[in-house]
Amino acid sequence: MNRTRTALVATAALVAGAAAAAGWLSVASRKAAPPATLDATVTRATVTRQTLLDQFQVNGTIGYAGGYAVVNQFAPPPSAATLAQAQHGLDAAEQALADTQASIDFTNQQDAAAVAADQAQLAQDQQRLADAQARSAADHCGPQPPSSACQSDASVIQSATQAVATDQHQLAQDQTKQQGDQVTNQTKLHSAQQQVTSAQDQYNQKVQPGAGGSGAGGGVYTALPAVGQTVSRGQILYSVSGRPIPLFYGSTPLARQLGLGSSGEDVRELEDNLIALGLGSGLAANGSFTQADAAAVRRWQAALGVAQTGIVEPGEVAFLPGPLRVSQVRVITGAAAQSGQEIIDGTSPDHVVTVSLDARQQALVQVGASVDVILPNGTRVHGTIADVGTVATTSGSGANQQTTIPLTIRLVDSTAAGRLDGASVIVNVTKASHPNVLTVPVTALLALASGGYAIETADGRHRRIPVQTGIYSNGLVEVSGPGVVEGLHVLAPSV
Repeated sequence: MNRTRTALVATAALVAGAAAAAGWLSVASRKAAPPATLDATVTRATVTRQTLLDQFQVNGTIGYAGGYAVVNQFAPPPSAATLAQAQHGLDAAEQALADTQASIDFTNQQDAAAVAADQAQLAQDQQRLADAQARSAADHCGPQPPSSACQSDASVIQSATQAVATDQHQLAQDQTKQQGDQVTNQTKLHSAQQQVTSAQDQYNQKVQPGAGGSGAGGGVYTALPAVGQTVSRGQILYSVSGRPIPLFYGSTPLARQLGLGSSGEDVRELEDNLIALGLGSGLAANGSFTQADAAAVRRWQAALGVAQTGIVEPGEVAFLPGPLRVSQVRVITGAAAQSGQEIIDGTSPDHVVTVSLDARQQALVQVGASVDVILPNGTRVHGTIADVGTVATTSGSGANQQTTIPLTIRLVDSTAAGRLDGASVIVNVTKASHPNVLTVPVTALLALASGGYAIETADGRHRRIPVQTGIYSNGLVEVSGPGVVEGLHVLAPSV
């Protein structure tokens, strides 16, 4: 009898072990296995009620979620010396324009006066000639020998004629000079105006942020984060020329000045962050920049130790979807800060596990389902399926061809994996869950000669109770049947 039991126990242990490795065990009738030569030590076990999970294993890689790049958009305002230099150049050009205009006005006045004087003299001499010609006609001067009166009239006419000719010549000269001066003055005026325009452009360029600093973009990097550091909302991400650039949460980059009258999603994100930092007294996150927004911005600026303008300029804060774990710093402290330069790479601080899942198993997983992740040190941590990919990838060929889909798993406790990045892990995916079922160790099963299984009581009577088996998990098997109750003591040989 004992020899027969030992054989049956050994057979059950071997069969159950194979079934557990596969994740299932058929409960169809089968013949008893031939006697084995393996001896067993009989121990007691208790029928317990618990939840069993039907799982399968896949390999995965643990890393960090997301991938972000921080681009510097900040340039410091121009220095007082740069502003003074730019203003001096503009003032000098405007003064030169004023001097040129004054000189032109003076020349125009002189030319106009000379032409007017010429015209007046010409009119006077023309009148004198006309009067002399009228007297000569009154004196009936003709071809006959002239009288003394006619001789006098002829002399006056000759003198007046010469004077008119001289006046006309002088008037033509002065008019020509006036026209030439007008052309020259127009050129001078245009040149002076161009000087003012150029000086204004230079002024506008120099007063732009970054014009007063060193380097192509203005300023230098004076503070940078360390690799592995996690930067959260409101914390300083980096600094340019001593100006701290904090991190805010949001998906809309700050690409314009935000001040009174501004509205939009970027304003709402700014408001969300100010409120989250405890600076939003009286502030509503409605996407409209009001006096309450300006007051909150001034409180934030005061906390940063920068000028309290109540206005937020592009580049004065970096927006990212969430906390940033720094994975790479692309610049060094003291390097010239350039606008549009990628300076920091990072990820979310949350660990994720990525799995290339056999596409045939896609129906066995769903978003939100719980999984167990076995870390390289053997620690088990709980996770949740965050995403099941829909785009399949096929690799290999022939018998080695495999089609997979990406599976993303988030750990319930992101700190449980420490700083693991790129390490291989094992993922136990649950196919089915049987809650509140009766279980015994797999070794408690006896293979019956008539097929099926039974358990043997450890109460001295050694009753054999036929059972129906369910799923197997971690050395336990689900059992049910008449006489199987919680707390029942059974024999469970250890092989």
